[in-house]
Amino acid sequence: MTLRETAADIDEAAAHWSARIDRGLTAEEEAALAAWLAGDIRREGAVARAEAAWLHAERAASLGAMRAPETAQPADEDAVFVLADRRASRPIWTRRAALVGGGAIAASITGAMLLPRVAPPSEQIFTTGAGQIGQLALADGTALVLDTVTQVATSMDADRHHLRLIEGRVLLDLARQDGRPVTVTARGIPMRGTRLFAIAALASQPLGVMVERGRVLVGSSARSIGLDAGMSLSLPDGAGLAAATIRHLSAAAMREAMQWRSGMLAFTGMTLGQAVAQMNRYGGVPIVVPDASLAMAPIAGVFRNNDPAGFAAAIADSLEARTFRDAGRIVIAK
Repeated sequence: MTLRETAADIDEAAAHWSARIDRGLTAEEEAALAAWLAGDIRREGAVARAEAAWLHAERAASLGAMRAPETAQPADEDAVFVLADRRASRPIWTRRAALVGGGAIAASITGAMLLPRVAPPSEQIFTTGAGQIGQLALADGTALVLDTVTQVATSMDADRHHLRLIEGRVLLDLARQDGRPVTVTARGIPMRGTRLFAIAALASQPLGVMVERGRVLVGSSARSIGLDAGMSLSLPDGAGLAAATIRHLSAAAMREAMQWRSGMLAFTGMTLGQAVAQMNRYGGVPIVVPDASLAMAPIAGVFRNNDPAGFAAAIADSLEARTFRDAGRIVIAK
């Protein structure tokens, strides 16, 4: 009988990988890391937590122990949903965040079962609330991670599985998929993937697709764009595929962009206004930037998703601005 790898085993291996990542991976090690990550969806989050702890240890005292996500037990034969509340720990600093005085905090995870919402007979709808990140296991082996304020509808027939991203951001892991193809739709755009990729349909932002492993076809059979591992697509809302922007990302950039699944947000190449909009999705005290010119200022950093005050203070310091409370809001102003 093969024993399932425990959370402690995964955390220990992730710590070793984090140390290697910090000093730089060889091509062979990059391949070995990719193969290890592909073996269990829990390993992705474990590496992100280990990297956070490793980076903090370089600058200050080490973090306290962090628990891995709890393993869900099936609620029914169709799907399992684990809802993770991200709770504050002690602040850490990454190299990129240090450039702007930004901080991040490693999050512990507590699980709770959540039943799907009532939906038409052919669909089940799953939703996360503000500040929550959920894990969803479908009957065909597809595993999902739902970002905060995310809603997905799923259905399955004899030939394929259908998933519709209504809003928010979702990571799909097809490593254990049973052979039936998965068709994903977001903002009316169909997609078909083979391994591990994320889709974002955030309010007032372009549709985003990011492929960590495998390949994704975005579009219909008549016209589609192929994305391989390490590639991303950005498509303005309502625009055709001809308007899509395609980028190639390094392994480090991909890991950074995916940190949302571990309770942290990485802002690179974003304006302050865009970053504030993402932070506000996670609940807590809302942040406002009344000055339009300040809202357009570029920032970079990695931050805890449930610490708006820490985010505002760090950004204000880096931009020579100030923060204050007004009518229950955090204001960043010159």
